[in-house]
Amino acid sequence: FFYEPASGLVQSPRDFVLGVGKGSSSLVKNSVVGIFGTASKITGTLGKGVAHLTFDRDYVRERERHGREKPKHFGEGMVWGAKELTTGFKKGITGIITSPLDGAKKEGVGGFVKGMGKGVIGVAVKPGVGLFDMATRTTQ
Repeated sequence: FFYEPASGLVQSPRDFVLGVGKGSSSLVKNSVVGIFGTASKITGTLGKGVAHLTFDRDYVRERERHGREKPKHFGEGMVWGAKELTTGFKKGITGIITSPLDGAKKEGVGGFVKGMGKGVIGVAVKPGVGLFDMATRTTQ
């Protein structure tokens, strides 16, 4: 912001004006990039923390695997964000049935009870994680 105008001032008044334009453009662009980068990191961290509240290791691992990929542009981020939101709702709702069944297969009656707990918690938490993931993807 300061370098371009100062450099132009040494050259000529016209270069000074062009320098002010370039510097201002750079300031705005870098500020927007910084704000979105910070927002992405904050929502990503919140989503990661809340995902651990599901007590579902497979769900957490799957999220981490998907989170390693970064969208190439804003439009792709919007599409990925919508998919993450949909996945959060889908996993939350279907987890009411699948978590107890998976628990019963692994640990019998005790696993079924644990699965019921995971399913109930998941139906409340996973859609919220999907919202955080959507916010993260759209601001990456």
